[in-house]
Amino acid sequence: MLSVEQLPDDPVLLKQMRVRECAARDAQIARRDAQIEQIRQEAAGQLEAQRLRLEAEHKAEVQALLRRFYGPRREKFDPAQLLLFGQMIDTLPVDTRAVEEESGQKLVTRRGRGRDNRHNHGRGKLPEHLERVVVEHDLPEAQKAGMVRIGCEITKQLEFKPGGLFVIQHRRYKYAPADYQTSDSGARIVIADKPAQPIEKGLAGPGLLAYVITSKLADHLPLYRLEKIFARQDVRVAGSTMCAWMAASAELLRPLHRLLIERVRQSKAIHTDDTRVPVQDEQVKGKCKSGRIWTYIGDRDHPYIDNNAAERAMKRVAIGRKNWLFAGNDAFGQHHAVLWSLIASAEAQGIDPIG
Repeated sequence: MLSVEQLPDDPVLLKQMRVRECAARDAQIARRDAQIEQIRQEAAGQLEAQRLRLEAEHKAEVQALLRRFYGPRREKFDPAQLLLFGQMIDTLPVDTRAVEEESGQKLVTRRGRGRDNRHNHGRGKLPEHLERVVVEHDLPEAQKAGMVRIGCEITKQLEFKPGGLFVIQHRRYKYAPADYQTSDSGARIVIADKPAQPIEKGLAGPGLLAYVITSKLADHLPLYRLEKIFARQDVRVAGSTMCAWMAASAELLRPLHRLLIERVRQSKAIHTDDTRVPVQDEQVKGKCKSGRIWTYIGDRDHPYIDNNAAERAMKRVAIGRKNWLFAGNDAFGQHHAVLWSLIASAEAQGIDPIG
């Protein structure tokens, strides 16, 4: 920058210098603005790419869940799809203590044979009078080349459809090389895959899980009443077992629950309400602490003032609370929130939660 002594006395020259300075400053500002715009566009592009990636991941999660619950029984399944949920389904942890606090019973699994299984709630034989539906699982034709069928592995699954219970017989065919009887190298046995189930290696099929969840949380039936309903068909299922089914289902459905939350947050208006839910105090036996459950209902296109929708949503909790009285612990309060959300969403769309 020139000092005053260095400035020319000629007004024309002084004006030209000023014009050049202004042009240089304007060019500098333009370069800075261009850099800012470039940074803004790059950031916007990165955000959009992230949004598209997350949307694609959620879509894949939802489609995998829907295929698992409602897809064709013979649909070929890629086990890698289970990794969409962060872990294999059959490794989902079951919080035994939480289940027993919620049900008021010792947890009984279908493999239970211990001394606490005095009421025959384990893997007892399914009644013969229940309808049997055979579902065959075979190898692809290309994979069967040079192989012969040597038998099948049969597993049974208890299922529900409107009208009552039935049994699915899964038949997984086994194959060995055609020369397995004369070969010295030993038989390489291959068995057909079975499509993944909501609770892998569990007794309950997706329809039965939906029936138990909907009966308790939408139709307000305590689990001990469901025990009696099943017992009339000579099927023994402990309330603790059904609690474990609900917990595992809630964990499996968390990706859908997260998607619901994201969609609600995108709404122009959100209606909310809450109600009290007693929760058994884990520190003080026989006492309940005061929990609260909140509902959030999104309205993206037609925001309005009244809160009737949220208040109506809370009625299901108030009605059900008269039957089940309290939540056994915080974990099951969260599980119920996940399952209630999906039931309410299905009913809002005119979809039967049982399917």
